[in-house]
Amino acid sequence: MRPQAIVVGAGLAGSSAAERLVARGWQVDLIDRAAAPGEGASGNLVGVMRPLPSLDDNRLSRLTHAAFAFALQHFARLTAENLPLCWAPSGVLHLGRDAAHVATQQRVVEARQAAADVLRFVDREEASHLAGWPVALGGWWFPRAGWVNPASLCRANVARCGTAIRLHFGCQVAQIGEHGGLWSVRDAAGRVIAEAPVLVLANAVDARRFPVTGQLPLRSARG
Repeated sequence: MRPQAIVVGAGLAGSSAAERLVARGWQVDLIDRAAAPGEGASGNLVGVMRPLPSLDDNRLSRLTHAAFAFALQHFARLTAENLPLCWAPSGVLHLGRDAAHVATQQRVVEARQAAADVLRFVDREEASHLAGWPVALGGWWFPRAGWVNPASLCRANVARCGTAIRLHFGCQVAQIGEHGGLWSVRDAAGRVIAEAPVLVLANAVDARRFPVTGQLPLRSARG
């Protein structure tokens, strides 16, 4: 029998969690109050996809590098399977804020010694050429980075799950509870939407509505 999980929220986090669980043999109930994936905070038209280098190669930097490498592989799989992903590895140019920031960017590139197809420093002249527009300063150039339409990624993740996912769109979760090792998710009328041993809350700050997660230090960030 397949292991089962409930995922609340069908944005980038929820659809990605559901897709990865299904890829590992799970059966997933995906619940969202919207009518389709990616209609909440993941509904921006474009997101920039690139790692975040740092001089000390801190944990956030290492995490974003690993996530970036995985995203490229995942996007290639979705594209090869003709799933509805809209993205392009256009390259991403991150210009320095001022001369001091540009100097730091250059030191980061020298210290990290990243492969040239992942990260390199470009001066103002090359940055202007890459941008197709005059710029005041140079900065980081990520040749393999690019942009993605977040909602299309959510839809592609869900589509890749096939019959291993049960979709509950237009469902507002009002209550969550656990009894005997089984989580239950209910609507405002108390009707059970789904039950499973594992519950994933990927509904951003809305998770604070539930007593069991009300104390989590979540905050809303614009964009």
